[in-house]
Amino acid sequence: MTMSLRVRPERGFSLFELLVVLFIVGVVAAMSAPSVGRFLDGLAFKRKLSSLTAAMRYARMRAVADGAPLSMELVREDGCRFLIHGLKEESRPCYFKDDDQVDFAPPGPLHFRPDGRLRSPVEITVISGERHRQVRVDILTGLPNLSKGGA
Repeated sequence: MTMSLRVRPERGFSLFELLVVLFIVGVVAAMSAPSVGRFLDGLAFKRKLSSLTAAMRYARMRAVADGAPLSMELVREDGCRFLIHGLKEESRPCYFKDDDQVDFAPPGPLHFRPDGRLRSPVEITVISGERHRQVRVDILTGLPNLSKGGA
């Protein structure tokens, strides 16, 4: 009886092949990291703008629903929040950080009438890092309009 030894081909990857694949994955990850960072910054900026416009829409809605004048202001003491003064005082969240710049022109709170209109026209400038956006509030409707900016 003769025994035949078969040589089986080796299966798997060599160490060199694995290192090449890891190098390629590392290069691709390094190239995409800055764009992912910019994307996440953009999402954070949009979240900040959304909190601002949502608070303005809510304040307007409350003035119309209550049938009474109402004011809204940005308060940065003990964190960031929007204070809404009307028949009852409320607080809405905002996501602006200490280094974000939010300028109201004219300065001071927004004043909504019972019909939803603003007492005077308002333009709000939001600057966060390299991104900026202007929000104009329509005096007749009391609704915010986002203009194009560096967002």
